[in-house]
Amino acid sequence: MHYAGYSLHGADVILRYTIEGRNILESPRIRPTPHGDLIDHTLHISPSETPLMLAVARLPRPDSGSHIFSEAAPLEKQRRSSALGSVALVTAAVSKPARLVIQPPQAEKLDLGIPNRTILVRFRTAGTGTLIASTPAEGRWKPNGKTLFLRNDEVVFDIGWVGAIRGKAQVRDGKWHTAAVVVGDRATKLFVDGKLVGERPDFRRPPVSGHVLKIGETATNFGGDFTGEIAWARIYDRAVSATELLACSGVTPAAKVPLAFQWNARDSVAVSDRPTTAVAATVVGQAQGCEWEVRPDGRIVLTIPAASEPRTIRVTTFPATGMEKAAVLRAVTTDADAPLIDLASRLDGGPRRWTETIPVKGKLGAAINGYALDTIPIPFENPWNAWLRTSALDFFPDGRAV
Repeated sequence: MHYAGYSLHGADVILRYTIEGRNILESPRIRPTPHGDLIDHTLHISPSETPLMLAVARLPRPDSGSHIFSEAAPLEKQRRSSALGSVALVTAAVSKPARLVIQPPQAEKLDLGIPNRTILVRFRTAGTGTLIASTPAEGRWKPNGKTLFLRNDEVVFDIGWVGAIRGKAQVRDGKWHTAAVVVGDRATKLFVDGKLVGERPDFRRPPVSGHVLKIGETATNFGGDFTGEIAWARIYDRAVSATELLACSGVTPAAKVPLAFQWNARDSVAVSDRPTTAVAATVVGQAQGCEWEVRPDGRIVLTIPAASEPRTIRVTTFPATGMEKAAVLRAVTTDADAPLIDLASRLDGGPRRWTETIPVKGKLGAAINGYALDTIPIPFENPWNAWLRTSALDFFPDGRAV
């Protein structure tokens, strides 16, 4: 790609660049509609013997709702189709939120780094993700956060920017398992189904002000959201022995060990999945021969064929969350018959962006020994709040300036 600059025409910007020998003009624009904002990209594409492939949008982890809707075959779920009269759609279900979030100051009293505590979580899964965490309320992983999570075939207890205890365990089998962290005065131990799988001496950090306690989620960039079922989570107010873990892991809490916290999924309000997020795309204009493709990686790709004549098209995308599929399809086709902009005719300037005129009165200086000094006032105070910096110019007879 070779970038050749841009032009301004009123409120529009026109980008100029070359890809694979094809000169392209592009003008992006936000178009408000009653359904939400559409994103338009008007493209003027020069002739070429080389086709182009344009990645229009992408959603990670797409679901089965991702395909092309065609007016000619509305019931067919196609992955590749003519772009004329069709809408490319990629959808993805956003991961589940945390099963429970406890806010400060209570969360600090339940921090996973407090000594003489035992943390247990009962779960089953075929995947990975967070069981329980003392972590920022939202955003990225931070120093001294604590999280118990599954990664590949390991159970991990991590303290941010300090280290981790890891233990191999075959827990991704869809069966019920119990993970436990015992935070003692001298060491922190990690158990899976009553078996010690890892330990580190003096492995703990004090609570972090502002952190929350989450079940099922750590941070946007660490730990991962849990995929599976969590039956319950408990925090005992004592570092129990290995032999006591069995009693603490029962259907009901151990009667002889003080309990600081417990959560049961069956007693909680069901948490539904977050709304589906989607991106839809259409193309209008001289789109003969163009094809949509919805790829397995969640990418929408438009193939623009080789052509002996220039073409102008408008690619429109519409991102949405929580909308019905039919509403998304209606939204992205709003005003689809609106006229296209002739970008090639807008490269030589447009209406003035600032219409104010500032009159100034100059003064001619007298010529002394072949040198004259003329004076022009500088409008330092101006309607555009522009900072004016001046320089001196003189010219040789051949037009060169100094």
